[in-house]
Amino acid sequence: MQQTENANISDEVKILFVAPDNWARRYSGYIINGFRFHTKQREESRKTQNSGVSLTAYTQSYASSRDRRPISGEVTFYGVLTDIIELRYSNDFKFVLFKCNWVDNNVGKRQDEFKFTLVNFKHLLYQQNRMSDEPFIFASQAQQVWYIQDLIEKDWHIVVETTPRDL
Repeated sequence: MQQTENANISDEVKILFVAPDNWARRYSGYIINGFRFHTKQREESRKTQNSGVSLTAYTQSYASSRDRRPISGEVTFYGVLTDIIELRYSNDFKFVLFKCNWVDNNVGKRQDEFKFTLVNFKHLLYQQNRMSDEPFIFASQAQQVWYIQDLIEKDWHIVVETTPRDL
């Protein structure tokens, strides 16, 4: 594309052509969008919970495998932050990725009679660790939640949304 005479390629795309640097930086905590995130491992010895993550994605859903008319809409995913990685393409061009254990919405998410969202971390997506798995999101996409264990059904956790600080 660069050799095409009339190609108008932005500087950002040219940097992406080159690929990231050979190193990546790993963090156990990161502040973005007014939230302070910590990995699950880092918060194990703490009283606060900052590893809960939610992501609202706009996607197409099908009612069944025979359905020929998908419905477009927002779907919210819930998970726990396990790793924070920064990829650097140049000094000014960096991406921070969150790796999360995501709950499978089909069997691990439900709503109770009081309209509270509950998740079950025994039903996770991407348990086989395949190349096609997508456990990463951009840090800028993350919203923070925290979880309260249900007192009756111990495997289920109530999702509590948090508001960003100083915004």
